[in-house]
Amino acid sequence: MPVGAYGGRADIMQMVSPLGAVYQAGTLTGNPIAMTAGIKTLSILKSHPEYYKVLNSNMQKIATAMKEAWGDKVSINQVGSLLSVFFTNKPVVDYESATSSNLEQFTKCFNYLLDNGLYIAPSQYESWFLSVAHTDEDIARTCQIIKSYTF
Repeated sequence: MPVGAYGGRADIMQMVSPLGAVYQAGTLTGNPIAMTAGIKTLSILKSHPEYYKVLNSNMQKIATAMKEAWGDKVSINQVGSLLSVFFTNKPVVDYESATSSNLEQFTKCFNYLLDNGLYIAPSQYESWFLSVAHTDEDIARTCQIIKSYTF
């Protein structure tokens, strides 16, 4: 189930309705099924902190495959199990540097990955996420497909 949440300092959160004047809405905001799924997910993660190590390690394998295959043609930002790749040879550190990336090249790569069984977010500006449901074989296959893409 998709679910989203955000948080911040108390003084900022008090600005959000119903306490403050800032209205926030989302597709699944407050949906009882999505919220139940989110709570259950957090409970599972609390019971299995080793999942974080697995997720982080698997995403590092994917980032390494990208670096080996694509070298300095891409900018890879990775924090734990969260990854974004931009088709530019310059570091991506903000909106301006992100928008200087090659969207045509991203589209070609996206289609190649999709044609080979990998579905990533369809926008250059979205991040890659993993699940503990991804097996070692899934990660190895992902790395193999990444390494087979050339540009």
